[in-house]
Amino acid sequence: MAKRFINDPEDVVPDLMQGLALDSSRVTLVDPACGHSIAVRSSLAAKAYPPRVSVVSGGGSGHEPMAGGYVGDGMLAGAVAGAVFASPSIPAISTLLETVAPFSSGIVVIVMNYQGDRLNFGGAVDALKASNPNCPVNIVVVGDDVALPGNSEPRGIAGTIFVIKVACAAADDGRPMKEVVKIAETASKSVVSYGVALEPCTIPGHTVDTERLGHNEYECGMGIHGEGGVEKQVFPKNAMSSFTSDVVTTICTHLDVALQEKLKQTSTCSALAVMVNNLGAVPTTEMLIVRKAVADFLFSKGAPVFNGQTYKSHMFEGLFMTSLQMVGISISCFMLPCDDGDMERLLHTSTAVDAWDCGFPLLPSSERRVIPAPSSRTSLEANKSTKRTGLDPGTKMNISAITASLLDAAEDLATLDRKTGDGDMGDTVKRACNRIRADLDSGAYSAAAGDPSHLFKLLAVSTGESMGGSSGGFTSIFLDTAAESFNKQPEYSWRAAFADATRAVMKAGGAQLGDRTLVDALKPAADVLAEGKPLQEAVQAAHTGYELTKSMTKAKHGRSSKVRSSELLSHGDPGAYAIYIILNALKNVARQ
Repeated sequence: MAKRFINDPEDVVPDLMQGLALDSSRVTLVDPACGHSIAVRSSLAAKAYPPRVSVVSGGGSGHEPMAGGYVGDGMLAGAVAGAVFASPSIPAISTLLETVAPFSSGIVVIVMNYQGDRLNFGGAVDALKASNPNCPVNIVVVGDDVALPGNSEPRGIAGTIFVIKVACAAADDGRPMKEVVKIAETASKSVVSYGVALEPCTIPGHTVDTERLGHNEYECGMGIHGEGGVEKQVFPKNAMSSFTSDVVTTICTHLDVALQEKLKQTSTCSALAVMVNNLGAVPTTEMLIVRKAVADFLFSKGAPVFNGQTYKSHMFEGLFMTSLQMVGISISCFMLPCDDGDMERLLHTSTAVDAWDCGFPLLPSSERRVIPAPSSRTSLEANKSTKRTGLDPGTKMNISAITASLLDAAEDLATLDRKTGDGDMGDTVKRACNRIRADLDSGAYSAAAGDPSHLFKLLAVSTGESMGGSSGGFTSIFLDTAAESFNKQPEYSWRAAFADATRAVMKAGGAQLGDRTLVDALKPAADVLAEGKPLQEAVQAAHTGYELTKSMTKAKHGRSSKVRSSELLSHGDPGAYAIYIILNALKNVARQ
């Protein structure tokens, strides 16, 4: 197991948030007893200023200082933290929005382009719009990663911090909601990023992945959760003297190509902001070498756009968005538009947030001053019943069998997930199953006896508050839709509910058969059940669908879409495997 300065792995997020809030002059936590990890500005909590537009963000932990470290005057009004590498749940995000709303004339939510964040933040925003129509709210999704050219869903990485900075400065300047949103969207469309990792990261409490990269390999374009990039490279045997310069040249060349494409769309650029981001474990010594190589490239004559000789340039360097202890860097470039210097002023306004580094102007070597040499760093409580036997034995047996089977398969799910993503699915499943079991034992579902609609709603609450990530988002959608389906039927039909829920999951995620997602197991099973065939045939259909994902080398949705084709062979999709496990557990109970 990887050595870490942590306590219990389950307490990593609460502990780090408590550490963050020690700076009480800047950050105040929403009462941790609510079950969520949320930080807001201390000045907001103290009602120290009249309502204005508030900018909030959030995401999985492990990327500190993103996002809680950017809470404070001049930056975010609030942030919500999910488990390590897992997006916060919809209830957690809703709690943040409801906390900030009374102090806001509007809320701008800035999130990185990951499916779990889009699903869960989107759900929370929709809920706020319905409950508080007097507080306008907009989402700006940032996808600045250009490591995978032509990808329809580029990842959000360190360039997101540029977007947050200018949007927050505009909000604190008292600008109206429409203008703050426009500034954030303009910035999002004007920033590009690319990363390289020498060693991957390891989630706290897990063993080090020694198979991801060989001792002589590094990876171009690795994602901030450890997702695969463009390609693996072998350290040159005879060119180590120029290794960092060559890597930086590769990164900056990719950025320059992307910037040229953006200029074709905008034709405006007055200055460049360049961020050299430490992904967590690169020593300061090496970061200084990297930034020197970036400056050298900037003042060379080979880059039409990414060039300090053509545009005024400003460099930011440090720990802006990490990936636990990943030994890697990312470089981001933000093209500042020709707007009479407004975006540049917003970028450079002061802030009380220590995590933001004000950077410095980049000068060519000929202008860098030298002097002559001398000589000599929860919500189910209200549903609990005193009766522990409210649910019928068959329903309890089905729930218990599903959770037991998923818990038994948690490590297998984690292993499959590590092949294409961050490997958090095992932990996500464990959290959900343990929460459901605890709620089942405590009688939280007793009030739903004989009412599948109510039961599925309560199960959705249990999973929604415990899972997070894409898995949590899709599970909540499935259970909520099934509950609505049961509620509409004159007579309960679980086959119809299953079909309705399957369609809702496909609509939310956009995936179809053959896209190498959980749909490849879910849809065939739903079709079999809709035809009135036995559960055994649905289980077989799900298993066949899962096995087919092992030979699919192209994914259009989900984490697998960000991974090289060669990395997808011989192992199946973890979501599809989970669907098979669930249906197989139900089949085994039915046989008893």
